[in-house]
Amino acid sequence: AAACRALHEAGRDDLINEVFSRFMSTSFVDEKEMGQYLTPPEVARFMVQVGFHALAPKTRSRLLDAGACKEAGILLDPSCGVGSFLAESIRFFHKNVREYDPQRASEWLRQFVTHNVVGIDKSERMLRLACVNLGLFGAPVASLYLANGLAREGSDAEVTTALEGRAQLILTNPPFGATYSGADISAFAMGQKRNRVDSEILFLERYVDWAAPGGIIVSVVP
Repeated sequence: AAACRALHEAGRDDLINEVFSRFMSTSFVDEKEMGQYLTPPEVARFMVQVGFHALAPKTRSRLLDAGACKEAGILLDPSCGVGSFLAESIRFFHKNVREYDPQRASEWLRQFVTHNVVGIDKSERMLRLACVNLGLFGAPVASLYLANGLAREGSDAEVTTALEGRAQLILTNPPFGATYSGADISAFAMGQKRNRVDSEILFLERYVDWAAPGGIIVSVVP
């Protein structure tokens, strides 16, 4: 952890990214499950930059401020997989903090990873890998949740409901190919008067619920 912090403080986030990317590619190259969750790095990087620059200047400044970021809202991926969007966001934001307030960059990193970064996934295996990915930033990871992001009731819904109206930036690649019907869609506006709804449509509705006023949503779509 100390070595990772030193690399981040030196502005060499790219080396940590390379280590994790090589670990993923060599360990899971033949596994179909990984292909369903991993977003190409260049796509994640582009989406993070789009989201960052779309933020209102005041919001962006607060998120880059070590003293204010804790109360500035969250950055959310509700189907985070191995944490690709979250990790890329931390790297890109940290780069800007080093230019904006280099003296407090280390403090900012601890605050931001601990309080602002939130991920949800229903796969325990993916979430464990996300913990490793974000743990490479050398800060505690307290906001990764094992839950179904579409849950409207039960313990999973306690997680998802608590996030409503809090996300300044949602960056995500929702699950595709699943279709929901019956009771699973009855609580969704997009499920009214419909027999079946694709999973990505339901996620889009939830993104609007989770977004703070003026919040930005950047999502992969079919």
